[in-house]
Amino acid sequence: MNDKEQYLKLLREEVKPVKIGNKNKTGECGMCGISVKKLYPQKVGQVDFMICERCKTIMDI
Repeated sequence: MNDKEQYLKLLREEVKPVKIGNKNKTGECGMCGISVKKLYPQKVGQVDFMICERCKTIMDI
């Protein structure tokens, strides 16, 4: 199989869906990345994030 056929095969393959968002409970904000003790759920469009209090106040404005 030559390079052209390999590239065409890759282009035709089905791409797996990617999960977007951050529903973690590790204590890291999904927007700014800082470590905090308390996270708040926030939905942005169809994406769910766990964000810190600082980002929550910004999103509530």
